[in-house]
Amino acid sequence: MSSSKTSPPQRSRRRRVLKTGLGIVVSLLCLGWVVSSVEQESFLAALRNADIVFVLAALLTTLYSYVLRAWRWPFFFGRQAPGFYDSFRCLIIGFFMNNVLPARMGEVVRAYLGGKATKQSGTIVLATVAAERLADGLVISLLFAIFFSFSSHPDEIARAKEIYFVAYLFLAATLLTFLVLLVRQRIFTFLEHLGEIMPGHLSSYTLIRVKRFILGLEPLLRPSRLLILGAFSLAVWLIELLVYYEVAVAFGQEMTLGALSLFLAAVNFSSLIPAAPGGIGVIEALATFALVRIGVDKETALAMVVTQHLIQYLVVGAPGTFFFLFHLGGRFVDAAAVEELEQEEEAPDMMMADVSQARPALINQPLSFEQRTMAADALSTAVPVAFDFSIIIPAFNEESRLPKTLLAVLEYTKKRPESFEILVVDDGSSDNTAKVALQFSELSPEVKLLTYPNNRGKGYAVKFGVTNARGRIILFDDADGATPIEEIERLEEAVLGGAQIAIGSRAMFSKHTAVETVWYRKYIGRIYNGIVNMLILPGIADTQCGFKMFVGPAARSIFSRTFSERFAFDVEVLFLARKLGLKIVEVPVNWTNIPGSKVNLARDSLAMFVDILKVRLRDAFGAYGRISHEDFLKESRP
Repeated sequence: MSSSKTSPPQRSRRRRVLKTGLGIVVSLLCLGWVVSSVEQESFLAALRNADIVFVLAALLTTLYSYVLRAWRWPFFFGRQAPGFYDSFRCLIIGFFMNNVLPARMGEVVRAYLGGKATKQSGTIVLATVAAERLADGLVISLLFAIFFSFSSHPDEIARAKEIYFVAYLFLAATLLTFLVLLVRQRIFTFLEHLGEIMPGHLSSYTLIRVKRFILGLEPLLRPSRLLILGAFSLAVWLIELLVYYEVAVAFGQEMTLGALSLFLAAVNFSSLIPAAPGGIGVIEALATFALVRIGVDKETALAMVVTQHLIQYLVVGAPGTFFFLFHLGGRFVDAAAVEELEQEEEAPDMMMADVSQARPALINQPLSFEQRTMAADALSTAVPVAFDFSIIIPAFNEESRLPKTLLAVLEYTKKRPESFEILVVDDGSSDNTAKVALQFSELSPEVKLLTYPNNRGKGYAVKFGVTNARGRIILFDDADGATPIEEIERLEEAVLGGAQIAIGSRAMFSKHTAVETVWYRKYIGRIYNGIVNMLILPGIADTQCGFKMFVGPAARSIFSRTFSERFAFDVEVLFLARKLGLKIVEVPVNWTNIPGSKVNLARDSLAMFVDILKVRLRDAFGAYGRISHEDFLKESRP
């Protein structure tokens, strides 16, 4: 099987590189701003004059807080909790990776390693990490709200409104989390229903991960567990508050509990902002700004923040380096590789789905040799034919893209024992499309040119091809070759399994296929297909992929009834197939966006929407007649 040029993990790595670059830019801007705002000599003098005894005390206290966190983490789990050593190892590696990977991807690495240690889904473990972060944010918010509100002047409280806002967000997130847990079964039912109606928007793999994530939060519903976690979390952050006190004393600052809680909240909340690994620059800028607002001079404030940040790096860095070398073999864990492994281990292998009805049914079992033989025999005797396969390639002004596609198709068909005809339908092109097809037909008798004077649209071109096709199985394939011709085997498997129609899908998840496209086409396509799902064809993930296979009688029966001549014809074809009671199977395929598309997203999207409504109106006013599976059976008899 052929695959697209770029796999999902490669695209994930590209996105990660982009995020890293943007994060570094944010960090550099913040560093530039904070460094330019302080007097360099005074800043260095503050660092030199710091009391090393209190700095060392802060370092040891920080280490103890991480030990306490490692004791706490197992209580976020259900039955399969990690032991202390695994908990400490995963926690330290996670924080260590946060310092070397962007966007706090160390949390994903920690979840993956925790899943390995406890032999359960990484998604469930990730939920425990998220719950831990929520607990931390809530406790920090409460400490800040209580200590700062009761020990600060009203003017200081007004100047810290941004931190109050973040504290309120954590409170809201906590309430929302418990609400989700309380109504989780309803959420599961709704998501499953949505996935059935609009499968391209919510894959089975996504549903599995959402369910597992919510289930990973279920221990929070146990009152006894909540008390234990609350006590642990309060202890962790009171110890951290002691760290900030020791740092403040090291720089000669006598700070109230309210000021210390502000220091604590400013550092930890600023680390949530996407930036370079470790939050370098952002923490220095925002935490320094917060301290200055309560009366600490800029140079001392920056020195305090830098010292606290370095302590965190040292406490995590020393054991993190040990675990990195001896448990990870000195290799950085690639977040994209983690995602790929999660998919390999957790995702269902969605080979295809029966979408004959509004609720699709997954087909995960490959056909046996006997099943394939029986299906092929039954299919071959259905109607008299001249070829095993007819491949229809509609083409409008495709002189530049058609040659490569025809070469690939011819190269592939020559490797197969079956007979093929390749019908190039020139849809009234104004360039040399017809000339290119004729040149190929002179070299290869399998290639035939069908043409008519004026441009009618892709739907008419395919219909014209079907009318002239003499194959037992009919496939139409776009002239750009976006779907490799080798993918015909995936569709053929579905037809041999009893499907009358097999449609390629770019929206169904599969571990064995990849889709390479530009982001705006992906989202516009999803919006369009969502409209199709809601208005006319629920349960089909991708109606528009230009790679569809029909048994001959099904193709002739459907296209003899179609009216749509342009891009929305796929919807009408599938709509009629359901009315005729035909078995439709959707199959994930490899697909690559090829430049030079004739679809104008701004102009054609509206026209396609209007065409969808026309299909509905034709059906409502009886233009298709009262058709059923019996009509198909009558028409398909020899």
